[in-house]
Formats: sequence, structure tokens, C-alpha cells
Amino acid sequence: MQFIDTHIHLQDDKSNNATDIINGAVQQGCRKMICVSAVEEDWLKIIQILEKEGDKIVPAFGIHPWYVTDTTGGWQTRLQDILRHYPQALIGECGLDGLKPNSELQKSVFREQIDMACQYQRPMVIHAVKAVSLMDGLWQKLPEKFVFHSFNGKKEFLQMIIQAGGYVGIGGSLLKTPKAKELLPLIPADKMLFETDAPFQAKDSGQILSYLATAAKILNRDLKSFAEQIYNNSEAFIMVKKR
Repeated sequence: MQFIDTHIHLQDDKSNNATDIINGAVQQGCRKMICVSAVEEDWLKIIQILEKEGDKIVPAFGIHPWYVTDTTGGWQTRLQDILRHYPQALIGECGLDGLKPNSELQKSVFREQIDMACQYQRPMVIHAVKAVSLMDGLWQKLPEKFVFHSFNGKKEFLQMIIQAGGYVGIGGSLLKTPKAKELLPLIPADKMLFETDAPFQAKDSGQILSYLATAAKILNRDLKSFAEQIYNNSEAFIMVKKR
């Protein structure tokens, strides 16, 4: 069974050996990983992994809302330079977090990354926690393709994402809770992506196999055909339009 891990932080694994992690995942059926940044210091680390591992890695470069106060002047120019140099790159992890301070700065940094995603036609990986009100005025500005990763929110917010045409990132944070049975059936089949958010929410990408099995059971879907559809969804999401 083949799959794509649509959210992993390889540069943050304590083993500091991305090659072994990737090889282990490949043996379990993982074909690609979206390797996601949180701070500017991650960008070079991800580039180094990318240049060593090739098309197994889909890079995502961005500023996480937790770290907006850590940005230094000119980050926008440096991010755009990377996006131009790596045409397969996504933007993220970026977004909004209502549990953290500096909401106005979060919005400003997020808006700038939204603008880049639209300008360079890149899919966007979004972090959103307690962000219903913070998203006001931003839904219509989002790029063509975006995913709200590790979704574990309320039904009302899920409906907003679906109405806006977004993908929903599914992982342990939802599947390990009772509300998975309520929320999973509401997500369009072609808008589901699966992720580990390793090393923070899972040990490695192989965990997706159990996530797929759990979701297929909840949805009363044949596991093989379900996994195939999720793989196709993932491929469609990461595909960047040629400019």
C-alpha cells in the first residue's frame, strides 16, 4: 500500500538522520513526504535534505505563527528567492493560533505568505488553532490549493474549510478522539490528506498505515480503494502549476 506523508518535520527529529527515517518509511510504502518548516532556520536544513533525497521530499517553506516574533528583516525577500529557486516548493507551515499572543503580527505574517502563495501559485500548509474569528476576511484571499493540517477543530470550522474548497489534514490528533466518527463523514473524499506531523504527533511516517485503516473503518470503506484515493488526493495537492 503506497502513501504520502503530507506533513512531517524531518529536520526536527532527534536522531538527526533523515536518510534512515526516509528509507524506513519507503520500506513501508511511503513514496513522498512534505517536509515542513516552522522557522527560517529550518529552510536551509530542508534544502540540504531535499538535495540529498531528491523527489522523495516535497519541501514547504514558511513562518509558523508561534514564531512570528523571531523573524528578522528581509525574510519575505529570502522566502521568495527560495520559492523561485525551488519551483516544486509549497508554502508553510504558516497560519494563525488564537492560543498565542501577537494576533495582529500573526495575521500580517500570514497575509504576506498568502500573497506569495497566490503570486507563485503554490499550495499552502496552514496551522489554525482557535482561529475562526482570526480567519475573517482571509478565506477569499487563500490560494487555489491549501490544507488545514492536523485538523481537530469544531464542526463549524470544518464546514468553513470545506466551503472554501480546502483540503483537510487528518492524523492522530483527530483519529484518536471520539469526534472522528462525527467529522470524517463530513469531509469530501477528494479533500482528505493524511499526515503524521512526526516527530511531534507520531514516531514516523509508517503510522499513516494505521490512520488509513482507522479512517476506512469509520467510513465503511474498502481499505485498498480508500488508500488509493488518498494517495491520488495527495499527488493532486502537491502538484505545482508550471508558470
